[in-house]
Amino acid sequence: MDYAYWKEYDNKNYSFEDALKILQENKNMQMRVHQNDSYKEIRIDNNNLPENIDDISIPLWAIRDPYWHLYVPDYEMEEKVEVLRDYLEEVYQVDNRFYDVDKMDIGEIFNQFELHVFDDNIRMKILLWLLDNDMIQKR
Repeated sequence: MDYAYWKEYDNKNYSFEDALKILQENKNMQMRVHQNDSYKEIRIDNNNLPENIDDISIPLWAIRDPYWHLYVPDYEMEEKVEVLRDYLEEVYQVDNRFYDVDKMDIGEIFNQFELHVFDDNIRMKILLWLLDNDMIQKR
């Protein structure tokens, strides 16, 4: 199964070799690394590992990076998103020519609510709640 939401397995840094060893021993796991000062991210999923590990093709910086992290599916988040998908279908008839509700991520669900369900009163309540609860960092 493809998961949209992942959470960090632990708060440890791994070398490429150590992360790969753990990845090979566990189902439903991913290893990731970010390039410094960049948005580049390398993800390796144990579901798409080649049979021969020597066939993995990633940049040299990623192999040498000592800050690989392991991720597992975030089942709680997946369940919450599923509840929101069901709720969206109850309150609004989604145009299934363009959208598959079962594959929508939280951003797409929110956009559908924003476009077709929320009125200005609801928008105001959401924004004030965000403000009152200090949910958005100031620059």
